[in-house]
Amino acid sequence: KNNFSSETIFSYKMLSNADTVMGYPCDVLIIVAGDNQHTWTRKLSFSKKFPINPEWFKNAKFNDEDKIYAGTHSALLRIQLIYPNRTVMYTATDVKQQKLDPSFFEFSKGTVFKNL
Repeated sequence: KNNFSSETIFSYKMLSNADTVMGYPCDVLIIVAGDNQHTWTRKLSFSKKFPINPEWFKNAKFNDEDKIYAGTHSALLRIQLIYPNRTVMYTATDVKQQKLDPSFFEFSKGTVFKNL
């Protein structure tokens, strides 16, 4: 069981122009983390061409998103989760800025939220 909400970051490093996603040169943030039973690595590729305000994530502690966006200031274009027995990768195929109707963020009455 990997519980990113209680992980400890053991090390991290930033690599400049270490990946390309959708033709965009990307920097890569590599995080080695774990809990008392497991260790895992995350490789996060991002381009400054897709900025994100890190203040939006200042209270997002799950997966250390507050720390990740404070360091990258950008949308993640590739996420690699590397475990001892498998690797999972998510790669963006399209990024476009668009205006969302405020109703997109509304939830039905009775929606229950859980803290992670």
